[in-house]
Amino acid sequence: MADWDRSDLVESVGRQAAAVGDVLKQACPGGAAVPVVAVVCFVGSEWAMPAGWVMVGSVAVAEAGGLGRVLRRRGPLGRPERPHLAHVLDAALPPR
Repeated sequence: MADWDRSDLVESVGRQAAAVGDVLKQACPGGAAVPVVAVVCFVGSEWAMPAGWVMVGSVAVAEAGGLGRVLRRRGPLGRPERPHLAHVLDAALPPR
């Protein structure tokens, strides 16, 4: 079972979400915080979660079937804000 412990992924994606949050906070008028939800999705896992996903600290851990439920949750941003924020993230965090 020790080989199955992937808590390192939860910690890593938490740090990445914090970096995304920092970029968005700097880009928003008045430094308003934009909620960022970190997600780790296990595809092809052999274990099932009753709801398809669970929160581990501030990170959503999902199986492939539960990922859509996480992504469809309502948040404070409307459609008009999303393209601008996507552009900000694209400029600030280019792919490696």
